Amino acid sequence: MARETAPDVAILDVRMPGNGLRACEVIRSERPEICIMMLTISENAADVLAALSAGASAYWLKGEDPVLIPRIVRRVLRGELIIAGSLLKVVVMTWGVRDLRQRLRDYLPRGVSLSPKEYEVIELMSEGLTTAEIGRRLFVADVTVRTHIANIVHKLGAVDREDVRRMISKLSETKDLDAKR
Repeated sequence: MARETAPDVAILDVRMPGNGLRACEVIRSERPEICIMMLTISENAADVLAALSAGASAYWLKGEDPVLIPRIVRRVLRGELIIAGSLLKVVVMTWGVRDLRQRLRDYLPRGVSLSPKEYEVIELMSEGLTTAEIGRRLFVADVTVRTHIANIVHKLGAVDREDVRRMISKLSETKDLDAKR
């Protein structure tokens, strides 16, 4: 429909028939002048980030006040990026996690990679959580957490858990310095 009607704004749903995220990508690539607003029930951070990466200018929840929709459309037309307030914290935290993961990937020796669970453990370690607290968060036994930590220490070439924390801290400092430049 966007090809035929060339609207100023296309309002899509992440879970619409035919895949709203894919539709967003296609519209953005074929008709970049069309602004795209996702109007959905999905509060999943991965969906929000996928929509923004696909080119959406707004991500709004169907449960929010519908009277706001025309105002959001006008703001999108002015070039603003709009995200439902209840999702902002999740999005910002997820971007921070992705940034840490990318910095860790860059830090790892060639050919070495961490499993998704090891990245989760590192993220929780960076928050200062103990082995038991990490286990509770991930719903795994303490011995499993210790195994992940041992693997992380080995893969990063660290001396121990504290050495891993120092590495993570240095990576975060690098991010802070980059942001100040």
